[in-house]
Amino acid sequence: MLQFEGKIVASAGRLVQWKGFEALIDITPRLVRKYPSFKLLIAGDGPLMKKLNKMVHNRKLDDYVAITGRLDSDVLFKYIRVADVFVLNTDYEGLSHQLLEVMSIGTPIITTNVGGNPELIDNNKNGILVCFNNKNELYNSIISVLDDQNLSDKLVRNAKTKIKKFNTENMTEELVKEFKKQ
Repeated sequence: MLQFEGKIVASAGRLVQWKGFEALIDITPRLVRKYPSFKLLIAGDGPLMKKLNKMVHNRKLDDYVAITGRLDSDVLFKYIRVADVFVLNTDYEGLSHQLLEVMSIGTPIITTNVGGNPELIDNNKNGILVCFNNKNELYNSIISVLDDQNLSDKLVRNAKTKIKKFNTENMTEELVKEFKKQ
């Protein structure tokens, strides 16, 4: 288990181009300047694993970015729970089960205004919507959540209300069982 202190941003998914992990790594130096103990956690595996790890190493961000590889869901959920914000910077998404899980966990969400994401996220109500790979929007949105506990609490509270609309009885029972295991 990784031990993190300070401000934590988590992201997860298949390490492919359309998931936009490079943009998160690109803005990490700015986030570190603002929060010296900042950490970015990227969970997942895929064809970009070596490229992303090289990018982190070449930019001397090894102390600030952890790319974990694939994690079991119970471990991933623990990381997301302790994160200050979850970011899904994606150019393609259906109705994201990952966002539903994060909404249930209670971590504020920043994601892109694509696919099914706007069905789940009402901008600035239960999450924040940004344009794919827009580094300034990503940075400013992350800062707004990290610096404003009232905003963070509001996003989480409203997400927990919103998710009730998307759960079938079976889905709710299974999610509750999974989260109680932790």
